[in-house]
Amino acid sequence: MDTSDSYTRFIEPIEDQMIGVIWRVLRDPDESDDALQNALTKIWSKRRAVFSHPNPKALILRICINSAYDSLRRRVKRQRDQQALRERATDQAGKSGVSGATGGSGGDVLIGEELRQQIMDQIASLPRNQAVAALMRLVDRMPYTDIAQALGCSETTARVHVTRGRARLRERLSHLNPTGGR
Repeated sequence: MDTSDSYTRFIEPIEDQMIGVIWRVLRDPDESDDALQNALTKIWSKRRAVFSHPNPKALILRICINSAYDSLRRRVKRQRDQQALRERATDQAGKSGVSGATGGSGGDVLIGEELRQQIMDQIASLPRNQAVAALMRLVDRMPYTDIAQALGCSETTARVHVTRGRARLRERLSHLNPTGGR
């Protein structure tokens, strides 16, 4: 199969969806671009398997989601490392008598972004199949048949992954809804 034909047939029709699933996880233009490039590299290196898959669209979107989660995990690790460095610097400054000021503006925007980031971090911390299934179903509203094909399992198993992922997210994020909600 010609490479330009493969691109036109499989990638081009779902480019917007690929970008969309990556963006919903990362919400950062630079990281999203990098994750898309990583996904395209993976798709290219495994192109025979991807394009001969029974549902190449679902597999391509799964590769995109996995690439986004890999980027998200790297970001979380980087943020933890930076936080640890800041805490050490604060401890050192406190011991030496130097005080630092913290503050910010645009509190509502910051709170909304922090909330979204908390939710995405919790999704990323789920077992891989639950994370992929939850993201595909809850965020992208994909049908269970596509989720099952992307995960390489039965539709019933895909439903179980979504249900378990949703339950874990509800449990882990219960502190965000003190009234109990649904």
